[in-house]
Amino acid sequence: MDGAIHYKDFIGIYENVYPDGFCKHFIEEFERLSNEGATSNRQLTENCHKTMKQDEFAFLNFKNQSPTPFKVEENSRDYDPVEWGLKGLFFEGLQRCFDEYCTQYDALKQLRIKCNNIKVQKTKPGEGYHVWHCEQGAEDGERRIVTYALYLNTIFDAGETEYLYQKLRVPPVENTVVLWPAGYTHPHRGNVVYGEQAKYIVTGWFYLE
Repeated sequence: MDGAIHYKDFIGIYENVYPDGFCKHFIEEFERLSNEGATSNRQLTENCHKTMKQDEFAFLNFKNQSPTPFKVEENSRDYDPVEWGLKGLFFEGLQRCFDEYCTQYDALKQLRIKCNNIKVQKTKPGEGYHVWHCEQGAEDGERRIVTYALYLNTIFDAGETEYLYQKLRVPPVENTVVLWPAGYTHPHRGNVVYGEQAKYIVTGWFYLE
């Protein structure tokens, strides 16, 4: 991770986290899963109207799925030039961001926190997560404490993650990780994607153990 780091109102933004080509590789893996019928959408899983939220997604399950390893190039600064498993490389980079986040907001170091989930989303032009929401909720969601998102590609036509109380829009820029609190202080939404290009992200949560 050799990019800039920014903080605003408990939102951490980390640039250039992964080796060159990693995000493109992740997109290719998602499209492979989509072609195999391994993805779903909000209308099937939540029976919600498209005016509320609309995207295609997959939770990666490494017991049943075998993603193609990613070959790190020789000139990589932070990774050995070998083939990495997609899961191992992803969590290695995410952990480094989380460690930086905990250094900035070190009260988190007093808590036992884990993260073991990877949700990949594709938002086509005209789609988005239109309603304000926070990530904590009932059942499994009540233990969420920090949310993460990795932008897999750059979108110039809207598609930002917008935070209501913070009056902030974070544009999707490839290879950028964003961390923020999962609770009611950070209601947000995924703005509509315009233009001709779909938006791809990886997202999930850190949980209290």
